[in-house]
Amino acid sequence: MNKLKLSRLFLLISAALFAVSAIGVIMAVIPAVRADTFPGSTPEAAVTAFWVGSLLSLLLAAILCVIAVRTQGRGRGLTALLVVLILLLFFISFAFQDAFRAYAAEGPAMQTTAGLLRLFSNMDYLGLLLIIITAFILPKKA
Repeated sequence: MNKLKLSRLFLLISAALFAVSAIGVIMAVIPAVRADTFPGSTPEAAVTAFWVGSLLSLLLAAILCVIAVRTQGRGRGLTALLVVLILLLFFISFAFQDAFRAYAAEGPAMQTTAGLLRLFSNMDYLGLLLIIITAFILPKKA
């Protein structure tokens, strides 16, 4: 398999990881957080943050798909776009990881939610690793 095809495969796998993670947060985490009754919790603010992070993650996954399908090689513009995507997706992944730590400390009622957030955050970090590898192995435009 040549480097261009491998790069495209890595980008598509990354996009799939981010999409599955975002859909998982929307379908499993948000309803659980909305029902959270832990003293001092702010479910309204958390739900809004999860929606923003998930929708942004879905948008960035779609951008990764477009890049994977249309790219013919690495140029300055694509490299800059990949760096911006890596930074944005890192912050989303970090936010999910931070939420995992917060919900893990809330007690037994939110342990499943915390575990799901950890899983989704780790999926996002794996996707980020694949994008970083892609940025290095993607051949320059001819």
